[in-house]
Amino acid sequence: MKIILLGEIENGSAEYIKDNVREMGHELIHVPSSMRLPKLIFSYDVLIISDYPAKKISSSTAKLIIKNTAAGARLIMIGGWDSFNGRGNGYYGHQLEKILPVKLLKKDDRMNIAQGLLLYPNYKKYFPVKLDWKNAPIICGYNETVPRNDAEIYVYAKPIKAAKNKIFFGKPVPLVVASGYGFGRTVACMTDLTPHWCGGLVDWGKNRKRLKSVEVGDMYGKFIRLLLEI
Repeated sequence: MKIILLGEIENGSAEYIKDNVREMGHELIHVPSSMRLPKLIFSYDVLIISDYPAKKISSSTAKLIIKNTAAGARLIMIGGWDSFNGRGNGYYGHQLEKILPVKLLKKDDRMNIAQGLLLYPNYKKYFPVKLDWKNAPIICGYNETVPRNDAEIYVYAKPIKAAKNKIFFGKPVPLVVASGYGFGRTVACMTDLTPHWCGGLVDWGKNRKRLKSVEVGDMYGKFIRLLLEI
């Protein structure tokens, strides 16, 4: 597949996603957060938006993304300070919001959870990728959103609470949500795939994988693959 990664920092956070996608054998083009999306690369199978400022996607560019998605492409939004409605000036009211599988909050939707959240799957859903849910990782932040009525929730996150020497779980929040759009697919992953929010996600798995620029747990790459295939 031809994949465009829109966002993250070249020779920094972007390498976590880039290395894993390329290791799967996919072609990847990276447009860092500091650059505006050029129109000349609009032939793709998957567009990943990760920490990319909404203001850098023009109305005409957004229309092309929507058109491509309806025609069969996949749009994935990954959580972060410049994703969803992070900082309160993100994609709320943006043209792309209407095709996401989640509704965005008007306010700043960043949720920093110091005690962490444990990932767990929706066992009612089919997972094309086998993940080690018995040893699921803990993340430490996400963007708060509301799944649309026709969307499917694949992964939840349980907030970990500690009080009076007791540990318990709070109300789960949706973490990975997907929906069809025309002949295409839209996916929302409300946590980041790079430090700091990703927490133990980047080290998930009993086996280590040394890629071109980063070393990660083997389940981390499979989690990215899940987003590409659900």
